[in-house]
Amino acid sequence: MIKLVFFERTDSKQLIEWSGDEAFLLQWAGPHFKYPLTEDQLDTYIEGSNNMQSSDKLIFNAIDTETGSIVGHISIGGIDRENRSGRIGKVLIGGRSSPIGI
Repeated sequence: MIKLVFFERTDSKQLIEWSGDEAFLLQWAGPHFKYPLTEDQLDTYIEGSNNMQSSDKLIFNAIDTETGSIVGHISIGGIDRENRSGRIGKVLIGGRSSPIGI
């Protein structure tokens, strides 16, 4: 089973490791990030996020509940509380989890 927990600055190194080459970074993150992905870019990305009452962006790690390992990343952006909507984006299944169908 997978659970979502807020992405934090301390998780940046893992995401950078998974970001791959320039083409792969563009594939999963779109034009938001520039290659190579850096901690400074991720600091800007998470700034103002993850406040359930006011943020327009929520950023998560996907955690394998059996192992406690981070197995992926996902964000919900463009949050519109009035219309109760948002956009799923920046979906990434990392490391060994990708080929096993998570």
